[in-house]
Amino acid sequence: MTYAIQRMLELHLELSKQHPLFLDLTLTNSAEGAVGVLKSLAQHCSRWEAVSFNFCRDLFYSEVLSSVSGNLPRLKSVVLCGHGYRIPNDSEGWKFFQSTPALRRVALTECSALELPVDLPWNQLTHLRLDWWRVHSQVDRLKKATEARNLTLVYCYLDEEPETPSTMVHRNIEALTLLTADFDDNEASFIRILRYFNLPNLTHLKLSTFVGSDRDSYILKGVNSEVGSFLTRSECNLTSLSLVNFIIPQDQLVNLFRHLPSLSALTIHESEEPDKDLLASGVFNLITVNHRKPFDSVLLPRLKELDIRFRSVTVTYLSSLTAMLESRWITDIEFLPGSEVQCLTSVTLRPFIKGDKDTSALVLESLRALKAAGLRVSMFPQLLGSQQSTDNVDFWSVC
Repeated sequence: MTYAIQRMLELHLELSKQHPLFLDLTLTNSAEGAVGVLKSLAQHCSRWEAVSFNFCRDLFYSEVLSSVSGNLPRLKSVVLCGHGYRIPNDSEGWKFFQSTPALRRVALTECSALELPVDLPWNQLTHLRLDWWRVHSQVDRLKKATEARNLTLVYCYLDEEPETPSTMVHRNIEALTLLTADFDDNEASFIRILRYFNLPNLTHLKLSTFVGSDRDSYILKGVNSEVGSFLTRSECNLTSLSLVNFIIPQDQLVNLFRHLPSLSALTIHESEEPDKDLLASGVFNLITVNHRKPFDSVLLPRLKELDIRFRSVTVTYLSSLTAMLESRWITDIEFLPGSEVQCLTSVTLRPFIKGDKDTSALVLESLRALKAAGLRVSMFPQLLGSQQSTDNVDFWSVC
């Protein structure tokens, strides 16, 4: 079987000639033929355009890969998973990627190192994903990633957090994603990572818990103070916010909205945890536009795109939802003299469960009318939840 696989690989490499190679390789030290596979691929390293390596430390140190160093002219994207093995940040293995003129995307996961590697071409990277790293290490290395525009931090942690952390000003980061699978006893420590950043050009922020974690959701109590302080410090104009699998007290959610006058796209996905609705009907009432009051008091005045996942399908809930949507379908200019309130352009609704016939008819009638008037409406009859497959999820998109 191993011989057949080796021959199949060599035949593919021969027939593909000089076309770029996109590799997704999972090997263990005990895997039969692992060295042979690496050797064959290394001979064609000049064609590598994107690689995802999931293998143990011994193979990472293998002399078979020595020919790769300095011979990766096409390589644009690297994903490295170290299976939790300790790979020192000054390891010779990292030097494989030191001279890669086209490299722009790097993801490092389960490398079990105390510090990020020094030999990556940090100053040319635009997309970074870092899993299981100390924040102190990230800040030091990220200062060198001057061209980074998209940063994703997964399961990153704070250790020996100083009272006044050193804040890093990064002027190019436009999109930040924080993903966690666990909270400490008091609060989501991961959100305190924001204290280390000043991102004046940030436009997209996503906070999420991992969909495969043991708990379905977490209570996020410090979202207004932490995110609000971060936004004030950064003086950025956030246009897109995603909150996924969290429980946020309603008053904090509303206060957070007050920091977001430029927000045009909002995604809020409730968790499946019973009796812990994030999007209570009161939230919809607060962001409903009252055309009889001054528009300068409207929360989220520039909101155009709304994507919500919810559990409640009661008449009260759906009535508040549809009233809010109708109030934000503002097409007549006479309602907007001197106002910055924007008209909704699209809405996506993802109920966990189906409502009864009468309540469903209530919301569907309103949505059909809005859709006929020009609003883009997507309605999912029922969310698949834990049955959703993540096998084909793009590594660069989280949750």
